[in-house]
Amino acid sequence: MEPKLFRAAEEAAARRDKATAYQLLRRILLEHPTFVPAWISLSKLVAEPAQQRECLHRALLIDPRNEAAHERLEQLRIKELLSSVSLVGRAERRPVRRKLGDFLIEAGALTAEQLQQTLAEQAARKCRGQPIQLGELLLESGLVTLETLARALVHQTLEWVQAYRHGSEIESHCIERIGDYLIVEQVISPPQLEQALVEQLCLRRQGQRVQLGQILLRHGSIQADVLEQMLARQRQEFYAKFAG
Repeated sequence: MEPKLFRAAEEAAARRDKATAYQLLRRILLEHPTFVPAWISLSKLVAEPAQQRECLHRALLIDPRNEAAHERLEQLRIKELLSSVSLVGRAERRPVRRKLGDFLIEAGALTAEQLQQTLAEQAARKCRGQPIQLGELLLESGLVTLETLARALVHQTLEWVQAYRHGSEIESHCIERIGDYLIVEQVISPPQLEQALVEQLCLRRQGQRVQLGQILLRHGSIQADVLEQMLARQRQEFYAKFAG
């Protein structure tokens, strides 16, 4: 159901009143954090590319097949690719977050050729209006197991956490997954995260989308009040990035 303020926010954006549109969208998302159109609209108002990507990734976490969000991300990718030409000689560069496929290849679970073939299939499906996450496609094709994929995701998290703790901003890591956040705060351990991810991936293959926090609660890895505190703090820090 569309929140009442959303149409007013869209009208404000249409007449180029960005400040009003921005404040309305923030109010909407604080009350309706799973309303995807508001995330996409917010991505058009924030100035920083990292914030734009973050809004779009939020939208895709809720609706992984949302075409508008995928198109906006592709537009941002092309824009940044073109602008990066002038930055090639820059002396200091932020570390680039390695992608999931890099960790799978490093672990010997996947060859470079298999990864490229899977990425090509992923791109083809996207063109057909059937977007799919890389991990889901690898599971579907039988190239990796649930356990292998979960382990790679944990290794990806740990690499980011190490950089985060050293005060390094990793380029392209524009959204902290709740698992990342819980590891940073030492609320759960890497094995607990891996176990929960295996179950989450398994349920997703069965057509059930269950939040990671709920699985961790069921496993007894975290208490409900602690999880709510962490989620509230995560939301607070996330919205602080967009404070005008």
